[in-house]
Amino acid sequence: MNLILRVVLGLAGAGGLLVALTALADPLRVAELLAIRPEGSVGLGSLRGDLAGFFGVFGGFTLAAAVRNQRALLAAPLALMALALTGRLMTGLTLGFDPAHVQLMIVEAGGILLLAVGMRALNR
Repeated sequence: MNLILRVVLGLAGAGGLLVALTALADPLRVAELLAIRPEGSVGLGSLRGDLAGFFGVFGGFTLAAAVRNQRALLAAPLALMALALTGRLMTGLTLGFDPAHVQLMIVEAGGILLLAVGMRALNR
C-alpha cells in the first residue's frame, strides 16, 4: 500500500512541476485553465512568478516526499493546498459559488486528502 501511495504522490508532484514549467513558459495557458486574466506585463509577471512558485513548491516537495518516503516534506504542499482551498471558500461565501470554483475546490480537497494520507503513512 505504501508503494501505491508513493507512486500517486510522485505523479501528483510531477504534475505540479509540469504546471510550474508551463506557467514559466506559457503563463496564459495556465491562466486560462484557472480563469485568471492578467493585466499587462506586471500581471503576466505575477502569473509566471506566483503560479510557478506555488506549483513548483507543491510539485517539488510532493515528489521529494514520495521518492524519499519522508512525511515531513509534505507539510509545505499541504499548507499551500489548505490556503488555496480557504481562499476559494472565502470567495464562494462572499461572492457566491461558481461551478468552476467548485470544480477547483474538489481538486484541492482531493489534494489535501492525498497529502494528509501521505503525512500519516510515509516514514518520518
